[in-house]
Amino acid sequence: MNKLVTMLVMLVLCVGLPQAHAKKNNNQSNELGSGNGQPFQTLRGMINTLASDPDEAVAQLQNNIDTVEAQLQAQVDDLADVQTTHTQLLGAIQAAASLLEQRVSANEMAISQSQSDIALLDDQVATLFALDSFQSQLISALQADVAGLQAQISANDSDIATLINADAAMQQLIKANQQRINTLQSLITLNALDISAAQSDINQAEADIVYLRQEVASKQDLITGACSPGYSIRRISSSGVVTCERDDVSAGVGTLDTLAVERGVELPGAGITVGVAGVFASCPGAYRVTGGGHQIYQISDFGDVRLIQMTLSRSVDNGFYAVGWNDNIVAFGNGRVGITAFANCARVI
Repeated sequence: MNKLVTMLVMLVLCVGLPQAHAKKNNNQSNELGSGNGQPFQTLRGMINTLASDPDEAVAQLQNNIDTVEAQLQAQVDDLADVQTTHTQLLGAIQAAASLLEQRVSANEMAISQSQSDIALLDDQVATLFALDSFQSQLISALQADVAGLQAQISANDSDIATLINADAAMQQLIKANQQRINTLQSLITLNALDISAAQSDINQAEADIVYLRQEVASKQDLITGACSPGYSIRRISSSGVVTCERDDVSAGVGTLDTLAVERGVELPGAGITVGVAGVFASCPGAYRVTGGGHQIYQISDFGDVRLIQMTLSRSVDNGFYAVGWNDNIVAFGNGRVGITAFANCARVI
Protein backbone atom coordinates (compact mmCIF):
# COMPACT_ATOMS: atom_id res chain seq x y z
CA MET A 1 0.00 0.00 0.00
CA ASN A 2 2.79 2.38 0.90
CA LYS A 3 4.58 1.47 -2.32
CA LEU A 4 1.47 2.28 -4.32
CA VAL A 5 1.12 5.64 -2.60
CA THR A 6 4.76 6.40 -3.35
CA MET A 7 4.22 5.64 -7.10
CA LEU A 8 1.14 7.78 -7.10
CA VAL A 9 3.01 10.71 -5.64
CA MET A 10 5.79 10.38 -8.22
CA LEU A 11 3.25 10.25 -11.05
CA VAL A 12 1.53 13.36 -9.81
CA LEU A 13 4.87 15.09 -9.55
CA CYS A 14 5.81 14.07 -13.13
CA VAL A 15 2.51 15.32 -14.46
CA GLY A 16 2.59 18.54 -12.50
CA LEU A 17 6.25 19.46 -12.94
CA PRO A 18 6.06 20.36 -16.68
CA GLN A 19 3.03 22.53 -16.09
CA ALA A 20 4.72 24.19 -13.14
CA HIS A 21 7.87 24.73 -15.21
CA ALA A 22 5.80 26.28 -18.05
CA LYS A 23 4.12 28.67 -15.67
CA LYS A 24 7.32 29.61 -13.87
CA ASN A 25 8.22 32.37 -16.27
CA ASN A 26 4.78 33.99 -16.07
CA ASN A 27 3.99 33.43 -12.39
CA GLN A 28 6.69 33.87 -9.77
CA SER A 29 4.66 31.84 -7.19
CA ASN A 30 5.52 28.15 -7.05
CA GLU A 31 2.42 26.00 -6.67
CA LEU A 32 4.60 23.12 -5.54
CA GLY A 33 5.38 25.00 -2.39
CA SER A 34 1.73 25.71 -1.70
CA GLY A 35 -0.51 23.43 0.25
CA ASN A 36 -3.33 24.20 -2.13
CA GLY A 37 -1.32 23.36 -5.30
CA GLN A 38 -2.89 21.40 -8.15
CA PRO A 39 -0.61 18.33 -7.79
CA PHE A 40 -1.41 17.94 -4.15
CA GLN A 41 -5.11 18.35 -4.79
CA THR A 42 -4.85 15.64 -7.45
CA LEU A 43 -2.81 13.50 -5.11
CA ARG A 44 -5.39 13.94 -2.35
CA GLY A 45 -8.17 12.87 -4.76
CA MET A 46 -6.20 9.79 -5.81
CA ILE A 47 -5.48 8.90 -2.21
CA ASN A 48 -9.16 9.18 -1.42
CA THR A 49 -9.99 6.97 -4.45
CA LEU A 50 -7.30 4.47 -3.41
CA ALA A 51 -8.71 4.31 0.05
CA SER A 52 -12.21 3.68 -1.17
CA ASP A 53 -11.46 1.50 -4.26
CA PRO A 54 -7.89 0.24 -4.70
CA ASP A 55 -8.51 -1.57 -7.99
CA GLU A 56 -10.03 1.44 -9.63
CA ALA A 57 -7.18 3.58 -8.32
CA VAL A 58 -4.62 1.14 -9.76
CA ALA A 59 -6.40 1.10 -13.11
CA GLN A 60 -6.58 4.88 -13.16
CA LEU A 61 -2.94 5.09 -12.16
CA GLN A 62 -1.94 2.67 -14.93
CA ASN A 63 -3.94 4.72 -17.41
CA ASN A 64 -2.21 7.86 -16.25
CA ILE A 65 1.17 6.14 -16.55
CA ASP A 66 0.40 5.05 -20.13
CA THR A 67 -0.73 8.56 -20.97
CA VAL A 68 2.47 10.03 -19.48
CA GLU A 69 4.59 7.47 -21.37
CA ALA A 70 2.78 8.34 -24.61
CA GLN A 71 3.28 12.04 -23.95
CA LEU A 72 6.93 11.48 -23.11
CA GLN A 73 7.41 9.34 -26.25
CA ALA A 74 5.73 12.06 -28.35
CA GLN A 75 8.01 14.64 -26.79
CA VAL A 76 11.01 12.42 -27.49
CA ASP A 77 9.88 12.01 -31.12
CA ASP A 78 9.35 15.77 -31.38
CA LEU A 79 12.82 16.32 -29.96
CA ALA A 80 14.22 13.86 -32.55
CA ASP A 81 12.38 15.71 -35.33
CA VAL A 82 13.62 19.00 -33.95
CA GLN A 83 17.15 17.59 -33.82
CA THR A 84 16.85 16.43 -37.45
CA THR A 85 15.46 19.81 -38.46
CA HIS A 86 18.26 21.53 -36.55
CA THR A 87 20.81 19.31 -38.32
CA GLN A 88 19.34 20.12 -41.74
CA LEU A 89 19.11 23.78 -40.86
CA LEU A 90 22.73 23.71 -39.67
CA GLY A 91 23.77 22.11 -42.99
CA ALA A 92 21.82 24.73 -44.92
CA ILE A 93 23.41 27.46 -42.77
CA GLN A 94 26.86 26.02 -43.44
CA ALA A 95 26.13 25.81 -47.21
CA ALA A 96 24.82 29.39 -47.14
CA ALA A 97 27.92 30.47 -45.20
CA SER A 98 30.16 28.76 -47.82
CA LEU A 99 28.19 30.41 -50.64
CA LEU A 100 28.41 33.73 -48.77
CA GLU A 101 32.18 33.30 -48.48
CA GLN A 102 32.40 32.60 -52.21
CA ARG A 103 30.29 35.66 -52.94
CA VAL A 104 32.44 37.77 -50.59
CA SER A 105 35.57 36.50 -52.42
CA ALA A 106 33.94 37.27 -55.79
CA ASN A 107 32.87 40.69 -54.54
CA GLU A 108 36.41 41.36 -53.32
CA MET A 109 37.71 40.50 -56.83
CA ALA A 110 34.95 42.65 -58.40
CA ILE A 111 35.83 45.49 -56.02
CA SER A 112 39.50 45.16 -57.01
CA GLN A 113 38.54 45.15 -60.72
CA SER A 114 36.21 48.11 -60.12
CA GLN A 115 39.05 49.99 -58.47
CA SER A 116 41.24 49.22 -61.52
CA ASP A 117 38.42 50.35 -63.80
CA ILE A 118 37.99 53.52 -61.75
CA ALA A 119 41.71 54.24 -62.08
CA LEU A 120 41.49 53.60 -65.84
CA LEU A 121 38.43 55.85 -66.06
CA ASP A 122 40.33 58.54 -64.19
CA ASP A 123 43.12 58.26 -66.78
CA GLN A 124 40.56 58.40 -69.60
CA VAL A 125 38.86 61.44 -68.05
CA ALA A 126 42.23 63.15 -67.82
CA THR A 127 42.89 62.23 -71.46
CA LEU A 128 39.46 63.57 -72.45
CA PHE A 129 40.17 66.83 -70.67
CA ALA A 130 43.49 67.07 -72.53
CA LEU A 131 41.74 66.27 -75.84
CA ASP A 132 39.08 68.88 -75.07
CA SER A 133 41.79 71.47 -74.49
CA PHE A 134 43.55 70.43 -77.71
CA GLN A 135 40.23 70.53 -79.60
CA SER A 136 39.59 74.05 -78.33
CA GLN A 137 43.03 75.11 -79.53
CA LEU A 138 42.44 73.38 -82.87
CA ILE A 139 39.06 75.12 -83.28
CA SER A 140 40.69 78.46 -82.55
CA ALA A 141 43.40 77.73 -85.15
CA LEU A 142 40.79 76.65 -87.71
CA GLN A 143 38.78 79.80 -87.06
CA ALA A 144 41.92 81.83 -87.66
CA ASP A 145 42.57 79.89 -90.89
CA VAL A 146 38.96 80.47 -92.02
CA ALA A 147 39.35 84.17 -91.35
CA GLY A 148 42.60 84.15 -93.35
CA LEU A 149 40.94 82.29 -96.22
CA GLN A 150 38.05 84.74 -96.19
CA ALA A 151 40.55 87.59 -96.40
CA GLN A 152 42.27 85.83 -99.32
CA ILE A 153 38.92 85.34 -101.06
CA SER A 154 38.16 89.02 -100.64
CA ALA A 155 41.62 89.90 -101.93
CA ASN A 156 41.18 87.55 -104.91
CA ASP A 157 37.86 89.04 -106.03
CA SER A 158 39.66 91.25 -108.52
CA ASP A 159 41.68 88.26 -109.74
CA ILE A 160 38.46 86.29 -110.19
CA ALA A 161 36.99 89.13 -112.26
CA THR A 162 40.19 89.16 -114.32
CA LEU A 163 39.92 85.40 -114.82
CA ILE A 164 36.30 85.80 -115.93
CA ASN A 165 37.37 88.40 -118.48
CA ALA A 166 40.22 86.16 -119.58
CA ASP A 167 37.76 83.30 -119.96
CA ALA A 168 35.54 85.48 -122.14
CA ALA A 169 38.58 86.39 -124.25
CA MET A 170 39.49 82.72 -124.43
CA GLN A 171 35.98 81.91 -125.64
CA GLN A 172 36.34 84.53 -128.36
CA LEU A 173 39.72 83.06 -129.26
CA ILE A 174 38.19 79.59 -129.42
CA LYS A 175 35.48 80.95 -131.71
CA ALA A 176 38.12 82.58 -133.91
CA ASN A 177 40.09 79.32 -133.99
CA GLN A 178 36.93 77.50 -134.98
CA GLN A 179 36.55 79.96 -137.84
CA ARG A 180 40.16 79.30 -138.82
CA ILE A 181 39.46 75.57 -138.70
CA ASN A 182 36.47 76.10 -140.99
CA THR A 183 38.71 78.14 -143.30
CA LEU A 184 41.29 75.34 -143.28
CA GLN A 185 38.54 72.87 -144.09
CA SER A 186 37.58 75.07 -147.04
CA LEU A 187 41.23 75.21 -148.08
CA ILE A 188 41.46 71.45 -147.80
CA THR A 189 38.41 71.19 -150.05
CA LEU A 190 39.99 73.62 -152.51
CA ASN A 191 43.26 71.73 -152.32
CA ALA A 192 41.35 68.56 -153.08
CA LEU A 193 39.97 70.30 -156.15
CA ASP A 194 43.50 71.47 -157.03
CA ILE A 195 44.78 67.94 -156.60
CA SER A 196 41.98 66.65 -158.82
CA ALA A 197 42.77 69.31 -161.45
CA ALA A 198 46.49 68.55 -161.17
CA GLN A 199 45.77 64.87 -161.60
CA SER A 200 43.76 65.69 -164.73
CA ASP A 201 46.67 67.83 -165.97
CA ILE A 202 49.06 64.96 -165.25
CA ASN A 203 46.83 62.54 -167.15
CA GLN A 204 46.64 64.99 -170.07
CA ALA A 205 50.41 65.51 -169.98
CA GLU A 206 50.97 61.77 -170.07
CA ALA A 207 48.63 61.51 -173.04
CA ASP A 208 50.48 64.39 -174.71
CA ILE A 209 53.78 62.62 -174.06
CA VAL A 210 52.46 59.47 -175.72
CA TYR A 211 51.18 61.53 -178.63
CA LEU A 212 54.50 63.38 -178.99
CA ARG A 213 56.40 60.11 -178.96
CA GLN A 214 54.18 58.88 -181.75
CA GLU A 215 54.68 62.12 -183.66
CA VAL A 216 58.43 62.01 -183.12
CA ALA A 217 58.45 58.48 -184.47
CA SER A 218 56.63 59.56 -187.63
CA LYS A 219 58.18 63.02 -188.12
CA GLN A 220 60.01 64.05 -191.26
CA ASP A 221 63.75 63.84 -190.96
CA LEU A 222 64.36 66.38 -193.80
CA ILE A 223 62.17 68.93 -195.54
CA THR A 224 63.31 69.84 -199.07
CA GLY A 225 62.14 72.85 -200.98
CA ALA A 226 60.78 76.24 -200.04
CA CYS A 227 57.91 78.48 -201.11
CA SER A 228 58.36 81.78 -202.93
CA PRO A 229 57.17 85.04 -201.37
CA GLY A 230 53.37 85.27 -201.45
CA TYR A 231 53.16 81.52 -201.19
CA SER A 232 52.86 79.25 -198.17
CA ILE A 233 53.45 75.55 -197.57
CA ARG A 234 50.23 73.62 -198.05
CA ARG A 235 51.54 70.13 -197.29
CA ILE A 236 54.70 68.11 -196.92
CA SER A 237 55.04 64.71 -198.53
CA SER A 238 56.57 61.71 -196.87
CA SER A 239 59.75 62.31 -198.81
CA GLY A 240 60.06 65.88 -197.46
CA VAL A 241 58.98 67.66 -200.64
CA VAL A 242 56.75 70.67 -199.93
CA THR A 243 53.69 71.75 -201.93
CA CYS A 244 53.10 75.52 -202.01
CA GLU A 245 49.95 77.59 -202.56
CA ARG A 246 49.26 81.28 -203.04
CA ASP A 247 48.37 83.35 -199.95
CA ASP A 248 45.00 84.48 -201.22
CA VAL A 249 43.01 83.76 -197.97
CA SER A 250 43.17 86.08 -194.91
CA ALA A 251 45.10 84.59 -191.96
CA GLY A 252 43.58 86.89 -189.25
CA VAL A 253 42.30 85.38 -185.98
CA GLY A 254 40.06 88.23 -184.77
CA THR A 255 40.36 90.80 -181.97
CA LEU A 256 41.84 89.93 -178.54
CA ASP A 257 39.71 91.16 -175.56
CA THR A 258 41.37 91.28 -172.09
CA LEU A 259 39.93 91.69 -168.58
CA ALA A 260 41.44 92.00 -165.08
CA VAL A 261 39.56 90.51 -162.09
CA GLU A 262 40.54 91.05 -158.45
CA ARG A 263 39.15 89.75 -155.15
CA GLY A 264 40.26 90.73 -151.63
CA VAL A 265 39.88 89.19 -148.12
CA GLU A 266 40.88 90.27 -144.60
CA LEU A 267 43.11 87.75 -142.87
CA PRO A 268 42.04 86.58 -139.35
CA GLY A 269 44.26 87.72 -136.47
CA ALA A 270 46.74 85.37 -134.85
CA GLY A 271 45.89 83.66 -131.56
CA ILE A 272 47.18 80.31 -130.39
CA THR A 273 47.94 79.66 -134.06
CA VAL A 274 48.37 81.96 -137.07
CA GLY A 275 45.32 83.28 -138.94
CA VAL A 276 44.73 81.69 -142.35
CA ALA A 277 42.49 82.78 -145.24
CA GLY A 278 42.34 82.35 -149.01
CA VAL A 279 40.80 84.32 -151.89
CA PHE A 280 39.95 83.28 -155.49
CA ALA A 281 39.66 85.63 -158.49
CA SER A 282 37.78 83.86 -161.32
CA CYS A 283 37.56 84.81 -165.03
CA PRO A 284 33.92 85.17 -166.14
CA GLY A 285 32.08 83.59 -169.08
CA ALA A 286 34.14 82.88 -172.21
CA TYR A 287 37.29 84.50 -170.79
CA ARG A 288 40.30 82.36 -170.06
CA VAL A 289 42.90 83.07 -167.41
CA THR A 290 46.26 84.08 -168.86
CA GLY A 291 48.05 84.90 -165.60
CA GLY A 292 47.62 86.63 -162.28
CA GLY A 293 49.16 87.53 -158.96
CA HIS A 294 48.48 88.71 -155.39
CA GLN A 295 48.96 91.73 -153.18
CA ILE A 296 49.16 92.11 -149.37
CA TYR A 297 48.05 95.32 -147.68
CA GLN A 298 47.45 97.00 -144.33
CA ILE A 299 43.87 97.73 -143.20
CA SER A 300 44.35 99.41 -139.77
CA ASP A 301 47.12 100.71 -137.53
CA PHE A 302 49.87 98.32 -136.42
CA GLY A 303 49.03 95.90 -139.23
CA ASP A 304 52.48 94.67 -140.31
CA VAL A 305 52.48 93.18 -143.83
CA ARG A 306 55.88 91.62 -143.05
CA LEU A 307 54.06 89.19 -140.75
CA ILE A 308 52.06 87.78 -143.72
CA GLN A 309 53.34 84.63 -145.41
CA MET A 310 51.88 83.64 -148.79
CA THR A 311 51.57 79.86 -148.93
CA LEU A 312 49.79 79.63 -152.33
CA SER A 313 49.60 81.92 -155.40
CA ARG A 314 48.72 80.28 -158.72
CA SER A 315 46.13 79.98 -161.49
CA VAL A 316 43.48 77.38 -160.79
CA ASP A 317 40.24 76.47 -162.63
CA ASN A 318 40.18 79.50 -164.98
CA GLY A 319 41.12 81.89 -162.17
CA PHE A 320 43.86 82.84 -159.74
CA TYR A 321 43.97 81.59 -156.12
CA ALA A 322 46.01 83.08 -153.24
CA VAL A 323 46.34 81.88 -149.59
CA GLY A 324 48.06 83.82 -146.79
CA TRP A 325 49.06 83.12 -143.18
CA ASN A 326 48.78 86.04 -140.77
CA ASP A 327 50.87 86.39 -137.59
CA ASN A 328 49.46 89.82 -136.62
CA ILE A 329 47.51 89.99 -133.33
CA VAL A 330 44.28 91.94 -133.74
CA ALA A 331 43.28 93.95 -130.64
CA PHE A 332 40.76 96.80 -130.35
CA GLY A 333 40.52 97.04 -134.16
CA ASN A 334 44.28 97.39 -134.68
CA GLY A 335 46.63 95.02 -136.51
CA ARG A 336 44.24 94.21 -139.38
CA VAL A 337 45.74 93.11 -142.75
CA GLY A 338 44.44 91.54 -145.96
CA ILE A 339 45.38 89.99 -149.32
CA THR A 340 44.06 90.49 -152.88
CA ALA A 341 44.18 87.98 -155.77
CA PHE A 342 44.38 89.22 -159.41
CA ALA A 343 43.39 87.22 -162.49
CA ASN A 344 44.29 88.35 -166.05
CA CYS A 345 41.60 87.11 -168.43
CA ALA A 346 41.35 87.18 -172.26
CA ARG A 347 39.11 86.05 -175.14
CA VAL A 348 39.04 86.31 -178.95
CA ILE A 349 36.12 88.15 -180.56
